[in-house]
Amino acid sequence: MARNQPVNMGTSAYDLDRWAALPEIPESYPERAPQRERGQPGEAARTKTRTRTKAKRRAKQGVSKFAVLGCLTVGILMLFVVSFHMQLTMLSAEMVQLERQMAGLRDDAVYLTAVHEHAFHPAEIERFARDELGMVDATPSQMVNIGSAVTGDVAEVLWAEETVSMGFFQRMSGTFESLWEYLAFW
Repeated sequence: MARNQPVNMGTSAYDLDRWAALPEIPESYPERAPQRERGQPGEAARTKTRTRTKAKRRAKQGVSKFAVLGCLTVGILMLFVVSFHMQLTMLSAEMVQLERQMAGLRDDAVYLTAVHEHAFHPAEIERFARDELGMVDATPSQMVNIGSAVTGDVAEVLWAEETVSMGFFQRMSGTFESLWEYLAFW
């Protein structure tokens, strides 16, 4: 707003006579300002000031190397976080799939155990041995029980004497065969 124009602010007004008495400032009215000749000392000083100001502004507007390095570091760390999160998601999905498979395999194991117990029940084995294979029960003289008092383990050993009669030459050839196997081992 020009100084020689009246301004009314609310209830008070400026003293217009005082405003008219003030000298005009040429910088505020560039179209009325007298043209200066080149080479005047004021003009040179003004351009120097402007160049210095621009140079200072450029120096202040530069980006620090540490800021660039920090931004790159943060960007790389963000990439790591995203990639690790993706790996965690993939491993979680794989773990869920493996747990489902494990539950199915446990069900199969229970079923197969029941089938195995049914197929190899001791009574079923004895029936198969008697009926299909023609075997007979062992006599009490052929059974020896071995047990441990500490662990409570018990084993039943079945044995029978061989009634095969061997001649002198057969026994001698068996002895030489076992001796030959012994010597060949060394």
